Amino acid sequence: MQFFFTPAIMLLFHSNGYAQECSTDSFEPNNNNQDAAILTSGESISAHSCLYDDDYYAIELESNSVVSIQTTSIIATADLDLYLLSTDGSTELAFSLSDTSNESIEHFFIPDAGTYYIRTSLYSDTSGEGSGTPYEMSVDITTANACLEDPYEDNDSWNNTTEIAQANGTMIDNLSICPEDEDWFQFQLMEHEQITVTIDFEQDNGDVDITLKDINNNILASSDTTENQEQITYLPLEQGVYKLQVKLFSENDADLGNAYSLHVQTEIVNPCGEDDYDPNETIEDAQSLSAGSHNLVSCDADWFSIEATEGLSIDLSLLFSHIDGDLDLNLYDKDGVELSSSATSNDNESLSYPASYTGLYYVEVSLVSTLQVANPYTLNYEQNEVAQPSSEPTSEPTSEPSTEPSSEPSSCSNIPLWELSLLGIFCSLMVAASRKRSE
Repeated sequence: MQFFFTPAIMLLFHSNGYAQECSTDSFEPNNNNQDAAILTSGESISAHSCLYDDDYYAIELESNSVVSIQTTSIIATADLDLYLLSTDGSTELAFSLSDTSNESIEHFFIPDAGTYYIRTSLYSDTSGEGSGTPYEMSVDITTANACLEDPYEDNDSWNNTTEIAQANGTMIDNLSICPEDEDWFQFQLMEHEQITVTIDFEQDNGDVDITLKDINNNILASSDTTENQEQITYLPLEQGVYKLQVKLFSENDADLGNAYSLHVQTEIVNPCGEDDYDPNETIEDAQSLSAGSHNLVSCDADWFSIEATEGLSIDLSLLFSHIDGDLDLNLYDKDGVELSSSATSNDNESLSYPASYTGLYYVEVSLVSTLQVANPYTLNYEQNEVAQPSSEPTSEPTSEPSTEPSSEPSSCSNIPLWELSLLGIFCSLMVAASRKRSE
């Protein structure tokens, strides 16, 4: 099969030798934006689309225009697509791409005046005849109604926000978001104070999206669905200021902007989940620990109180995998004075300490470093008899010197004095010293 094009006619050559003609219409040639046919608001036209032969139309828009376009066709085998293009004639602003020729772009808002373009394109024609498809198209252009500002303006930038002093439980109704005019709010959050932000609106009146950012304008979380509600939940790992950006993604009707409500909830949560002893992050919140083995989870520091008996050994062992995070083990007296610690850079820690009084002691398991949100560990506590040193000496003491002093003169004394050399002088000195001790 081969194709042959003319400005107004496309011929499709079949293998049987005859050609079928794709009909032209009165708007040809309008195959590009330079040759686009001019349309006005309220106009309905009848046209014909051929494969590989797009149709272009130009529309003049004032500022804050709302454009609606519909196409229909009675040819069931044709699939016609519809595009709304920017002033450059190529950038797609909106489109409708169903598998039929009944396409629709509804209430598309265009803020800037200028010449914009409509393009229709025959995506497929399964009839096999190559004759294209006739279609009807209507264009409606209106001016959008003004967007009303809410009492929290001007909160339209990262540097100009509305501060919500008490974030938890905040509920603000009757807010308004306008085109090219974002809304910004900020909150002061504590470490591990999880925030949930919810906005409700009517999607048919405009699509609204939200984004949460930190003090450095980094994106932390966002929600950009096509539903009537957007919601984000975020757990901050440090105290600070956090900012919420509310943005109108698109207009869906002839009224500029959209109304919405804002709901904020916060709660302090444990980022790695709770064990049976939480909360116990400080010595004041230390939880009572009985003797035995306990499976726990560390996020930062865990504090425990134990009862010990004077004269018995306080034996503690901490079992964990160092590759998941480094834990240290510390023992304190009832006043918080450190008594003993174990702080290696290997798996597991342990310590033994003889209790100097009967009563309360404190145990701290501190998370020094971690490669994940939390580090699981096992803490064992028991009391045992203090190991005493043996009372029997390891060897018999003796009052006798291990060697008897020699009464015999040194062999150096046999050296004649007239043959003294350096060695002779040394030996003489040794003999003299020996004689003095024996006296």
